[in-house]
Amino acid sequence: MFCTGETSYKCIKLNTLNEWEDMVSREDNVVVLLDDIFGETNCIYNREKDTPILDKVHAYVCKGNIKVIITIRDTVKRQCHELFDDHRLFKFDIIDLSSDKYKLNSKEKETILSKYMKTVRKSEYIKRKGFVDCHGDLILKSADVRIIIHENPIKGFPLVIYQFVHNDKYFYLGSKFFDSPTESILEEVKAIRCKGEDFRKFMIQYAVMVYTAINGNCINPDDSSCVLEITEIIDAIYGVTIKLKKFHIADAVIELKGSYLINIPNQRSYELHHPTLQESVIISFAQVDEENMNKIIPLISWSFFLKIVKPEPYTEKDGEVVLRIPTNSYKLLADRLAEFFIAEYTYSFVSDLSNTEIFQQTYRLLIPFYYKL
Repeated sequence: MFCTGETSYKCIKLNTLNEWEDMVSREDNVVVLLDDIFGETNCIYNREKDTPILDKVHAYVCKGNIKVIITIRDTVKRQCHELFDDHRLFKFDIIDLSSDKYKLNSKEKETILSKYMKTVRKSEYIKRKGFVDCHGDLILKSADVRIIIHENPIKGFPLVIYQFVHNDKYFYLGSKFFDSPTESILEEVKAIRCKGEDFRKFMIQYAVMVYTAINGNCINPDDSSCVLEITEIIDAIYGVTIKLKKFHIADAVIELKGSYLINIPNQRSYELHHPTLQESVIISFAQVDEENMNKIIPLISWSFFLKIVKPEPYTEKDGEVVLRIPTNSYKLLADRLAEFFIAEYTYSFVSDLSNTEIFQQTYRLLIPFYYKL
């Protein structure tokens, strides 16, 4: 509003709070953006250095000619909650972008997609056809558009749309990019696993995520039985046996809350906050050791199978994330597919199964297992 309207305001973005002294004058008419004011993951607030600057920011804002927009992630805000409870600067309006009030509807998503497609891909939307480029060639089908605007991707719709239209390898994946694990999400999960090699804290966090993912996307830190199972998961991943107590699990859940876990309404249990995140954790766990594959196959969902499971020889497209099933695990996979068949038998089930790469490329290896059922 302040950038595009005919106003006397200029707009600046500060990378750190410490830049305030050099960049902002009391006499300026400016809109100041403090993005991720105390860091992206861990709170880097320094009471001694930052409080005097926050006092000055408050004084400038009260004068009226300086507007300040501050963004902060929920996980970081919780780490410095006392500051937000106490400092007068944070008594102004707070907008929770994750709340239902600000959730984008399909029409708004379509508008965002159309603007990006027009600006970046130089394309226009033709009804019942899709987006066509400047040569009139179809580059995004209307069926894909419908899927895209009904998705709520893990990283937020505007950011994912930006990545989608600017990166060819993501764009060529079409709507799959929006409802399947991405390279960045998988790398994020893997990073926690790798940190666990050196730090016990991250070892427990990753094991908690794995337990949650393969436990029907649910963890109750008050349930003592999960302590033993998470200990076994740590041994399966890291090859070490550690002694855990219930509070270790509870602490890990709290640290993961917001970024990875959310509280299940009206329960004391938690879940991974997005299906794509759950799928990414499952894939990363399967990649640790082939033995883990046999633990995972009986737990995969039908939608996970359709989107992500591929035969061993499959070559993924650039940017695509898949789970290749080794042929020595086909018996377990056949058993799981039989369970899907019994529970969900419809014509579309058979049609969807026959269209998968794993069935088309290796059905001769799968079919013999069904004669024994």
